[in-house]
Amino acid sequence: EWEERRRQNIEKMNEEMEKIAEYERNQREGVLEPNPVRNFLDDPRRRGGPLEEPERDRREGSRRHGRNWGGSDFERVRSGLEHERQLEMHLLDLKLCTAVPCG
Repeated sequence: EWEERRRQNIEKMNEEMEKIAEYERNQREGVLEPNPVRNFLDDPRRRGGPLEEPERDRREGSRRHGRNWGGSDFERVRSGLEHERQLEMHLLDLKLCTAVPCG
């Protein structure tokens, strides 16, 4: 039984290796086909080519929450430390205003 499973695993591995080799040959020749082995870095959106309509909408209309770390785009994102300092300064201003009447 163990030998049979080992033989099946070796056959399966050889088939997968052949699929990968064929995919790499096609990539060199410029033929686009789905990758037989997907990993998290092999996302078509990372290639930067023309986007299909649903993906374009998703990227342009960011789903980031407006109150979380700078808004809907990454240009105004603050680092955690900078955000905490600004929050502390704001709280300090509020404490001073309650202790001493602010005009």
